[in-house]
Amino acid sequence: MAFNYFSSDGDVEVTLLLDPDQTEFEVDGSASFACTVEGNPLPTKLTFSNTDVGIKAYDSSAASDSDISTNAYSISYIHAINLLALSDTSTYSCSGENNNGGIKTANTAKDVIIGKRESERMTCTCSC
Repeated sequence: MAFNYFSSDGDVEVTLLLDPDQTEFEVDGSASFACTVEGNPLPTKLTFSNTDVGIKAYDSSAASDSDISTNAYSISYIHAINLLALSDTSTYSCSGENNNGGIKTANTAKDVIIGKRESERMTCTCSC
């Protein structure tokens, strides 16, 4: 991850990356989401969710979390889905905040569509 300089006004930057880098997947495929919140001072909260449910909520004032990695300016969380299902179609979002003279919040989201495998799609050959 590249180092970013953040001004002293408490900027927060949020990135949500997908691996592979696409938004349409097949059933039984896999996807990995990387949610990263960067800022100065270090962000205190990270939230990763989809349309239906909060998947990960991290608050630095709570107990440590082995799923979260931190350094001087960022908090990161990786969420992997090894067997995608149609029900995984959703809008996934990553948000974070820090407090430097007031709460600064940033958010980003990606729409992910899960479709049937090519071999399961119905084909029709018609003769008129």
